[in-house]
Amino acid sequence: MRFPISVSGGWSKFFDKFDADLIVGTYFDSWACNPASRYYDLICCLRAEGRCDVEIKACIIAGWQEAGRAASADGTTMHRQIELLLNNVPCEASTVEISQFHKFMEELVVPRGGERIVRNGQYTMRVA
Repeated sequence: MRFPISVSGGWSKFFDKFDADLIVGTYFDSWACNPASRYYDLICCLRAEGRCDVEIKACIIAGWQEAGRAASADGTTMHRQIELLLNNVPCEASTVEISQFHKFMEELVVPRGGERIVRNGQYTMRVA
């Protein structure tokens, strides 16, 4: 069965869209003068190469976009592997994510008849 929207798509309705230009514009100057900043070395290096701040900001944003694409692809792969596992189809069972999913199933999921009950102490969810 296919659902009309992804989990990420559903959750995105509850949050503002990430505004990379606003974030970079707001924090760039503080990143550029703070050696503890994750972007400090990148900014210094690109400035030393003669890049202007507009180009450096674009590089930071491009890095975020690439990281977002990679995370999305990894999430899709992980969800597919879990779906295969739950359907008793061979999957990449040796990944860290599958190990974490097994731990989740052992600790929080209680089978009851044809359903699974997910409990975390505060919430209970029935899964057919």
